[in-house]
Amino acid sequence: MSRHPAMRAVALLVLSATVVAACSNDDDDTTSSSSVSSPPTAPPDSGTTPTTVAGEFDGTVSIGFIQPAAGLLSELARGQSLGVSLAVDDIKAAGGISGAEPVINTVEEPLGGDPIPAIDELVGGGTSLMVGPLSSTGALAARTVLTDAVACSASATAPSVTAPNPDDPDTPSAVVRTALPDQYFVAALADELLTRFPDPAAGSVTIVARDDEYGQSVSGALSAALLARELPTTVLTYNPFAVIFDDQVAQVVASAPGAVVMVSYEESTRLLGELLRAGVAANTIIGLDGAARPNLGSAANASDPASADGVTVYATTGNLAFLQRAAAVDGATDLAFAAQAYDCVITMALAAVAAGSPDAGAVRAELSGVTADGVTCSSYADCVDLLAAGEDIDYDGPSGAIAFNAQGDPGAGRITVLTSAAGSLELASTIDIDIRQQERDLLLFASANLATQVQLSLRLLGFYDGPIDGVWSDELAVSIAAFQTSVGLPPTGEYDAATDEALRQRLGDGAGLLSTSVADIQRALTDLGFYSGPIDGRWNAETIAAVKALQAALGVPQTGIIDLATLQAIYAQGVESGTPPPTTTPPTDTTVPPTTPPTTPPTTPPGTPGTIGVVLRDQPEFSTLVSILDSANLLVGLNPLKTYTLFAPTNDALVGVTPPADDVELLRLLAGHIVEGVFRPDQLTNGSQLTTLVGSKLDVVNDGTTITVGPAAVVAPFDLIASNGVIHGIGSLLPVAVTS
Repeated sequence: MSRHPAMRAVALLVLSATVVAACSNDDDDTTSSSSVSSPPTAPPDSGTTPTTVAGEFDGTVSIGFIQPAAGLLSELARGQSLGVSLAVDDIKAAGGISGAEPVINTVEEPLGGDPIPAIDELVGGGTSLMVGPLSSTGALAARTVLTDAVACSASATAPSVTAPNPDDPDTPSAVVRTALPDQYFVAALADELLTRFPDPAAGSVTIVARDDEYGQSVSGALSAALLARELPTTVLTYNPFAVIFDDQVAQVVASAPGAVVMVSYEESTRLLGELLRAGVAANTIIGLDGAARPNLGSAANASDPASADGVTVYATTGNLAFLQRAAAVDGATDLAFAAQAYDCVITMALAAVAAGSPDAGAVRAELSGVTADGVTCSSYADCVDLLAAGEDIDYDGPSGAIAFNAQGDPGAGRITVLTSAAGSLELASTIDIDIRQQERDLLLFASANLATQVQLSLRLLGFYDGPIDGVWSDELAVSIAAFQTSVGLPPTGEYDAATDEALRQRLGDGAGLLSTSVADIQRALTDLGFYSGPIDGRWNAETIAAVKALQAALGVPQTGIIDLATLQAIYAQGVESGTPPPTTTPPTDTTVPPTTPPTTPPTTPPGTPGTIGVVLRDQPEFSTLVSILDSANLLVGLNPLKTYTLFAPTNDALVGVTPPADDVELLRLLAGHIVEGVFRPDQLTNGSQLTTLVGSKLDVVNDGTTITVGPAAVVAPFDLIASNGVIHGIGSLLPVAVTS
């Protein structure tokens, strides 16, 4: 891990992101004819048995594709599957990998999203090169088991995915990625929005985001980045299962923002359609990767595709030539991360050729060499020819310059700017980003992520009801003080080490994301020269002292947390080069409250019930529902920092009911029986209305004797208390009415 002198570090902080926006030209968007073959008409093969032995090129080389389990995330796999297939076509057309034929071996993760069984199956079959896992959580899990393979993720964008192992920092991660890390995408998008609103008084931004790890981290960081630039920002969230967005759209219309940013996946088109039908101007709407569909207008509004004209999409979809080629494949509508998956396959194949072996260690060692500091080439065929001629190569693919660093991160990335015209997306420009010296962006992203997790945690515990926007605000400080009082700490409102420890104890298993965010802050402060302690994910005295040292260098109040004033100084103020280097030694005369947890830390009360899933299993009246829930794995995906009310159809209610065969429709049907928050019988008041996770409405009728929600009567057993909510039996299935 590199360490930079402190003053150079502060100079880096005050520089804006190295972002160059330029209109595309023929050279940027031309793919060598030798690299293009007929587009595939079928998905990658599944279950192919490879014949390659590690270290040999005889027969075939297996390219593993780790496909997510059936469910909502499987939508994101379509583009990646297409990218893998196109890359294999190009490799075959150029003669294979040193003569060996590449073969795609697709293995699906089991329900629950754990990639390790899929990895074990691939490695056991002789696969040493694989694309995936799809999610950041899966990529982090894969790091713990990958020894005989290298995995390249096209879509794991969390900062921590490729971070050095604190126990073995000199050994590079076996997981690499062509995906642009979130912090750099967010910084570039914030800069773009600032060009739209150079005068903060001229407009505001409303962010509509998925209420999951991806949506929370990106929306919180974008909100913090915009507020640091003094651009007014509001964050609205929706459950990932949502298919109805009435509430969010109404709030957008009421706020009349200058821009609306959709942080969403495949539901982007439905959300966009509802925004357009509600009268939100198309030229104020911005979509991200999930909205990068060639037929965006017709997907959002089939009766009037042109209503989407003017919508802008910022996505990592690749250059124009690749977009056109991918879109030409029959049925190809999901192109998210297709270019990144394509480049994963091509770079691993080129590294194998350069290494003279498909062995994982040899390939991993060559990835940086074939993507930087050589003769530039943009197709597999041309690059192989250069390697055969003894040249060092620098492969630049459709996703950008790549330039893998020692950790396996891309050293450069490309954002494609698309606009909707005549119902279809057209290329407007590309933004090429050099991400090798942007510690500032990781610091902002990680700090916003920590603030978001603290906000969610305190809301779960009943101390905070403000916005989940990733900003350390006065409102959040009041909530922290209330929490401190509840656990016997001085109510300072400062998020110190003792408060962090007490919060972790109260959260239990839900505290993992706090550690991830703190570790990212520690890494950024280390690279900036302010921190020399362990990367342990603990908000300890040494980490707080490093933050204060940064704040001293910036000339802002030393609060010990990267608050809004600090972020604004990072972007606008800076420190003169003659300022003495800051110290990371904790101050001796400090008014910071004690950094030890209370002598009697909060513990889980005896007899605390299990989760909704555990309690449900103890009730024989719900055995049919339990089997359906298990098949869909719905309850595993519930946010551990939230509570829920489940309206559970009894066995009698499900007699003769056939669940939807489509996995996504099944998930949405089940999610239509869950409401966020705890609603006991006395809170199901007559005339009230509940909103389910999919966004459907349930009218409540309570005459004092019987209760109905929607068309279903609440029946025994009901009011079953769980650690994360409550369960009410209902006598019939709740339909999920979805309108286009």
